[in-house]
Amino acid sequence: MKVQVVLKTHLKGTERTIPLTVSAGETISCMKDRVSEIEPSPFPLKLWKGAAVLGGGDDGQKLADCGVKDGDTLAFTVEASEAVFVQQLTQLLQAKALSASELSLIYCHRHGVTVAQTLGLLGSQEPFEDFLKRQKGLSLEQGTVQICKPVAVDAPAQAEGEAEELNSTGTLDLSVSVWIDAGAETMDLDGEVGLALDSLSTVREAKEAVIAAELIPFSDVDLMLNDEILQDDETLAGCGVQNGCDLDFIVRSSESALVQQLTELLEGGPRSSNELSLLFCNRHGVPVDRALRMLGREKFCDFLARHPTFTCVSGCISLSRHQKLPPILDETSMATSAEVARDQAVAAVSKAAFLNIQRVVKYDSSAAGTDTAGSDAVILVGGVPPGAT
Repeated sequence: MKVQVVLKTHLKGTERTIPLTVSAGETISCMKDRVSEIEPSPFPLKLWKGAAVLGGGDDGQKLADCGVKDGDTLAFTVEASEAVFVQQLTQLLQAKALSASELSLIYCHRHGVTVAQTLGLLGSQEPFEDFLKRQKGLSLEQGTVQICKPVAVDAPAQAEGEAEELNSTGTLDLSVSVWIDAGAETMDLDGEVGLALDSLSTVREAKEAVIAAELIPFSDVDLMLNDEILQDDETLAGCGVQNGCDLDFIVRSSESALVQQLTELLEGGPRSSNELSLLFCNRHGVPVDRALRMLGREKFCDFLARHPTFTCVSGCISLSRHQKLPPILDETSMATSAEVARDQAVAAVSKAAFLNIQRVVKYDSSAAGTDTAGSDAVILVGGVPPGAT
């Protein structure tokens, strides 16, 4: 059946009508997901029929059971609120403090809309930094955003009690130092990160927790205790990790890995550098500038301009044409590929030419003193007028 969906916000003049084909057995929750795909919103949606909330707030109910019929007009209201927005930002800051730009990109990755669009739904045109400054629960100092933590009364006694409770349930409070191995040098990323993990967590799960907390786009990593690499399938307790242990997390940053990630994003077609940066953050959950920082703090535009994999024309980034050629591994495969190409070219010319081809001479061009292996051919043609080449 076909229905009309009117999408409303509290802002005047922002209503939009969407024609939608639905089935009688479709649930309210499914319909909300479909509308969110058409009009992404970071805020909760309410579905109305007339003056009543459809299903009484139970999203599991089917549309037919709620009395929805063919041709009905339904209304979706976006429950936009500043408190929800702040709560979403706070959740992203739980692991660590972030710069305003990093927080903005991660928010877009998590909720599918930019912070500017979210502020627009709230009826605000203020810059993101100004919004952050006026939030009592958040702190913006020198470009870094973090959660304001109130000072608790009798904090030492409380912390001691919490620590005993954590230890009794098998939770480990760990301090992890993150090191970036960039080949030529090893550098400290952001100092130490504190993690609370179950003692029965595997090393692989611990790695994933560090990667998520520290926004690391590279997968070649090791977790170490006392200079020994811990195996992925082992539990932390089984590796001898105890409460209060200091661990080292080694990240082998790789330019080739970053190039491969960007190449995959460009396979669908050229992008501007800003689009490519946003796509990277959306795919990997990490700003591309952070990935470049782990390679040596190069600017994204400079990285794209100097790398032969990419072509930059008028701000548009695409893959270089030679990237689509098959890789040449050694001289043997080079010679074989050259011979095949030569034979194919001779066959095509012989089929298409109107001249009298009497003989084809094939030879190895590398034997003639060239630096690279190759195969050439000379086509001898009969019936050519005297003096012609």
